[in-house]
Amino acid sequence: MERKYPVKSPTSVPSTGRLLYLHLMNNISVPASANHNIWYKGMENQLQHPDKYPFRGGIPVGKEIELKTLSGKDISSEVSIERIDEGQIYKFDGSEGPVFVSDLSENASKELNIPENADPGDKVYNPNFKDYDDLDPYTKASNELAVLSFAKSVSSYYGGL
Repeated sequence: MERKYPVKSPTSVPSTGRLLYLHLMNNISVPASANHNIWYKGMENQLQHPDKYPFRGGIPVGKEIELKTLSGKDISSEVSIERIDEGQIYKFDGSEGPVFVSDLSENASKELNIPENADPGDKVYNPNFKDYDDLDPYTKASNELAVLSFAKSVSSYYGGL
């Protein structure tokens, strides 16, 4: 099917759809970072109320904590410093995933003053708790994927596909 446009003659001026697409591509970090920035501000608010929320910030590189598991998975003996009855002393190096309330031993929960009513699935430490520009490339690409798919769908719509 041939599309018929309401123009008297062809022009070399870029179409509105193309301009929107180029604008989105040139400014992709703005919409891609929006969700992260909203989440980040909410988590900053939780940090101000440690008596209500278990969240304690980003991964504390160099800190030692007694853990039963790490991100819900067993801790290998290679990374632990010392084995304890309930868990293992673990030293963070920054490569870890999130640390959940359920990962903490009872001693660690008391040391960090985790509220007793905290959900076991709540995160205590989150590696993504940092400015958008400081996130790892994989996480940034994941955020940009939604923006790219929106721009592609707009482009396809205007292209008639």
